[in-house]
Amino acid sequence: MRFEGAQAMQGMPAEMDCSSTGGGKTQGDPNQIGSDVKFVKVGTEVVTVPAGTFTADKYTATYQGVTGTYWFVNGKPLIRMTSGDASGSMNMELNGMG
Repeated sequence: MRFEGAQAMQGMPAEMDCSSTGGGKTQGDPNQIGSDVKFVKVGTEVVTVPAGTFTADKYTATYQGVTGTYWFVNGKPLIRMTSGDASGSMNMELNGMG
């Protein structure tokens, strides 16, 4: 996994390449990896979920044409996640902490 980017929230990069070797083959050089997921910070917004209202950093990740959106707050669990394509969708929200 390779981390890139600037202006990220503490402990979270602005971009992340997550790659797999696929097919069970071993990769000899970890720096010679093709990207199949791109994780990008797209902004900051106020998000209200059952656990409360938070100012969260918003990221998107795209893999094989499917884009997921994630909202993170430093020091908290994942606040919200949405994803989907023509075959269906998935939504997750933080209900509580502790």
